[in-house]
Amino acid sequence: EDRQLVGFDLAGDEAGFATSLFTEAFDYVHKNSSLGITVHSGEAAGWESVEQAIDLARATRLGHGVRLAESPQLVKRLELNVDHPTTIEVCVTSNLLTKTINCLEEHPVRQFYDAGPGLRIVPCTDGIAMIGTTVSEQYDILQCSFGFTPQELVSILEDSFKAAFCPPTVKESLLKAATSKYQTLLSSHGFVQ
Repeated sequence: EDRQLVGFDLAGDEAGFATSLFTEAFDYVHKNSSLGITVHSGEAAGWESVEQAIDLARATRLGHGVRLAESPQLVKRLELNVDHPTTIEVCVTSNLLTKTINCLEEHPVRQFYDAGPGLRIVPCTDGIAMIGTTVSEQYDILQCSFGFTPQELVSILEDSFKAAFCPPTVKESLLKAATSKYQTLLSSHGFVQ
C-alpha cells in the first residue's frame, strides 16, 4: 500500500511549551513541504496560544481551540478568512473531563459553527482509549446538547473531509461516499436538504 506523510502536528501542554518555541520547525516544514499543520492550542493556555498556532505555525487545524472564544477579535479575523479556513478539532467530552469547561453548556462549539465558513468545526474524541467516547457520540452531543440539526451535522461532516490532510483524490472519494450515505439516511427520515 502506498503511504505518505500528510501532516505535521504539535500536541501536548501548550501552557508549558508554547508554539513560539517551535517556530524553526514550522518554518522548515513550510519551506520544504506542503504538509498540513495542526497545533494543540486553546485548551490549557488562553486564546493567545491559538493566535500563536495560526500566526507562527500557520496551522490550519487547531486541537481544541476552546479558549479562542475569549478573543472576539480573533474569532472575527478567522471567520472572515474564507479562502483559508481554520478548522477546530472540537473535543467536547474531553474538554469537560479536563475541566477546560465547567459544564457542557459553556462549550463554544455553537459559537464557532455560527461564525461562518472561515471557521470550521470537526468533532473529535481526543483519543478514544483515553477519553472513552467515539466520534459518533460527539455528533450525538452536538445534536442533543447544542441543537445542531441533521443538515448542520451533514455540513460539519463535509467540512471534516475538506479539512483532512489526505490527497485531494482520496478526500473527494471519501467525501462523496459519506455524503451519499448521509443524504440517503436523511431522506429516509424525512429530512430534505
